[in-house]
Amino acid sequence: MVMMMVMVMVMMMVMMVMVMVMMMVMVMMMVMVMMVMMVMMMVVMVMMMMMMMVMMMVVMVMMMMMVVMMMMMMMVMVMMVMMMMMMMMMMVMMMMVMVMVMMMMVMMMVVVVMKMMMSWVSGGELFDRIIEKGFYTEKDASKLIQQILDAVKYLHDMGVVHRDLKPENLLYDNPADDSKIMISDFGLSKIEGSDSVMSTACGTPGYVGTCGTPGYVIRNLWNQRYPVVL
Repeated sequence: MVMMMVMVMVMMMVMMVMVMVMMMVMVMMMVMVMMVMMVMMMVVMVMMMMMMMVMMMVVMVMMMMMVVMMMMMMMVMVMMVMMMMMMMMMMVMMMMVMVMVMMMMVMMMVVVVMKMMMSWVSGGELFDRIIEKGFYTEKDASKLIQQILDAVKYLHDMGVVHRDLKPENLLYDNPADDSKIMISDFGLSKIEGSDSVMSTACGTPGYVGTCGTPGYVIRNLWNQRYPVVL
């Protein structure tokens, strides 16, 4: 009887030990499962974080690419604008050059026409000759006056009145002493008929006399005594 009780107790103890071992195994398995799950969750989280980082990097790269593309487009636009401005400047410069060439051609044509129409006089003014010489002999003065009178007679025969004869407007043909003299500066000249009467006050103030026909004297000296009708 005692033996049976001992055996029963031993069996119970063995069963209890087995139960405890099983419980410990189950606990260990649960702990291991939990650890595995935690590791897996951590791996998943790390992978998700890595994926998020990769996605962020991709987004950043795309944004950088977009920024680079926008900058390139802006640079292309700036270059196009600069090229257009350069083309416009070149066109303006070409137009200016063309205008200058045309002006030079016109000036050359004017010079050629003037050379064809008018003689080139290089002897200078009678005024300068008078200053250089100091005085003229009666013979030289008579020759000079004869030329001037012949020229004035020719003008009057043609119906032209000079109205501003003075030493500055009498030019020598060349620097020689016996050079012929020419009348210049017909800015105040007028073409008149044989029956017309001129009444405009004109001339160079320093050379207009204080007596003579009222229509040819200085206005500010004679406007009170000789009213002039224009």
